[in-house]
Amino acid sequence: MHHNFMQAEGVANLHQLPPAGCLLSTGFAKLQGGSGGYARYVAICPGDWPHGVSIAEAPGAPLPVQAAPLRRGADGVLRPTVGAAPTQYCEGSASLGCPPAP
Repeated sequence: MHHNFMQAEGVANLHQLPPAGCLLSTGFAKLQGGSGGYARYVAICPGDWPHGVSIAEAPGAPLPVQAAPLRRGADGVLRPTVGAAPTQYCEGSASLGCPPAP
């Protein structure tokens, strides 16, 4: 990663992805001073791709609903916070968030 690339070892089913046409998302923890760690790879492919499962079919999906809205504390950790206002989501065609208020 010091040279702007990463190495993945032991990734299951990566051979089932096409050479082009899917988005591979990698999530991993930032380990200060670490040389490696666990990662989760999610391939986002066209709906007609014959491999994999949808989010609705995956074990553990959908995620459980928290008892209170998540808010980041002074230490940077997200926690359920009783009394916090629920997050407001917008609808519409804005690709990067809510359209500007009029």
